[in-house]
Amino acid sequence: MSPDAPAIVMSNVHRRIGDAAILIDISLSVATGETLHIVGPSGSGKSSLLRLLNRLDEVSRPASGDGPASGDTSGDTSGGGGITILDRLIADWPIRELRRSVSMVLQEPSLLGLTVRENLMLPFTLVNEKPADIDPRVTRALQRVGLDPAMADRVADQLSVGQKQRVTLARALMVEPRILLLDEPTASVDVRTAGQLLQQIQRLAAESHLTVVMVTHRLEEARKMGGRLAVLIAGRLEAIGPVEQVFADPPNETVRAFLHGEHHAR
Repeated sequence: MSPDAPAIVMSNVHRRIGDAAILIDISLSVATGETLHIVGPSGSGKSSLLRLLNRLDEVSRPASGDGPASGDTSGDTSGGGGITILDRLIADWPIRELRRSVSMVLQEPSLLGLTVRENLMLPFTLVNEKPADIDPRVTRALQRVGLDPAMADRVADQLSVGQKQRVTLARALMVEPRILLLDEPTASVDVRTAGQLLQQIQRLAAESHLTVVMVTHRLEEARKMGGRLAVLIAGRLEAIGPVEQVFADPPNETVRAFLHGEHHAR
């Protein structure tokens, strides 16, 4: 990968479900080590965009009226646009390798009724692997998210929601990803815990030069963390730029009404 190459490039990307256009002609890039926040009203396509980046969903061929799909579509046969991850067409990545480089944390903590250690080992045990350094990895992952390594032997069901979400984040880090996708990671926790979790994410990104793409419904989270802001409205990318710049100078009335109105970005 070229040292100057963006971590993520989306070029004229479309996503449809049946007759419904979920994402329309999305083009953006995310620099290596950058944090990009994705906000927008309910149903605007935020989570759908995130899911395309590790192939939980696939791009679609645009319908007439959806807008152009004239960008680089090499490596994609659907005509729905192109996605490049770490200087490599997404279609060229083996799925397992892609999802170790691009790790994802969902809105609700997704843990099994096993010990914390067993949950952290799932990315390897599910594919019948056991790295020689698995125990140090478990210890390091827990420490990186602010948890005591002694917690490894506790049953995940016994943890608080905030602790569960930290364990979910630790599990995402076990595979040493280069890109971290976060789908409303603070939605299920209180404001105080959310603040602590965001501080951990900021520190992790800085220490490991992680590229972070985070969907959030809390606009103030994006303002506190900084980085860049992407605003999706009805499946279209209406604004993208440094967080405070977009807030201070929205490109149109629709974005202004969303950012400064009474709406929520859920």
